[in-house]
Amino acid sequence: MQVGGPAAPGAAGDTPGRAVTVRFNANTAPGLLLALRPRSGPLQVRLGDEAVAFYQASNIGAAPVTGVATYNVTPATVGRYFHKTACFCFEQQTLEPGQQVDMPLAFWVDPQMAKDPATRDIHTITISYSFFRSLDDADRNGALANAGPHVGARAGATQ
Repeated sequence: MQVGGPAAPGAAGDTPGRAVTVRFNANTAPGLLLALRPRSGPLQVRLGDEAVAFYQASNIGAAPVTGVATYNVTPATVGRYFHKTACFCFEQQTLEPGQQVDMPLAFWVDPQMAKDPATRDIHTITISYSFFRSLDDADRNGALANAGPHVGARAGATQ
């Protein structure tokens, strides 16, 4: 874990030393034989400074698994001030049986958060990742066999 790298692009000198606690959470879709957990505990992050945290994904099944992670930021009002500079979200990850991978999350929190009346009193932010089976993986494993015609449809595609 690395905290306190060079100042991020939104760094401002008028909030010196102001920090927030960033907590990490993870879960996986039911039936997905993939475990996701944060490797980093809560971090104290000065506004404007870049920090790095890690999540670990493990395939606990007997076959390869391909999934995609999504994330959310709470409280929701802080989302506009939370900036990821490196993330594993929205990219397919394939893990072989028994394989474990560490996935980095590099981020910074914009100091403007301290000036916004809706967020200036917030001192804790939670980043939550959810891992889901990819459509390709679900189709390959027969999980879409009984799904309706809308599942997996691409925008603008005719059915």
